[in-house]
Amino acid sequence: MKRTMLYGIILIAAFVIGVFAWMQYSELSFLPKETGKTWVQIDSVSCLGNSWEQDWLSSNNRTYEEYPRNSENEIITAYYNKQGITIFSVKTKFTQPKFMCTACSCGNGYTFYLLILDSDVGKMLSYGYKVA
Repeated sequence: MKRTMLYGIILIAAFVIGVFAWMQYSELSFLPKETGKTWVQIDSVSCLGNSWEQDWLSSNNRTYEEYPRNSENEIITAYYNKQGITIFSVKTKFTQPKFMCTACSCGNGYTFYLLILDSDVGKMLSYGYKVA
């Protein structure tokens, strides 16, 4: 009886922890809604082939090894500001690629989510983004 009760408590605790973990990483909490703004997303490609990376390399006359990966969000924001698009927030999510691909045109497993004005959605769709 005591053992069954203990197993029941453990099972309930595991369920509650699972629900909280799901809520924390669900799209609803990951990308909070804001009036007048929309989240758009794009899958990043390898070899610094994304437009903001290429722009940074050419604008700064730098090499692949010098790219400041820890400043990626700031680089994305600056790049799109030059395109006339205000970025209010940048979020990144890693998803395991479905298959191994070493070509530079292949995804690297990262998806970028950008919060923009509703009026800029059309521009971002033309750059290859999708509404998140």
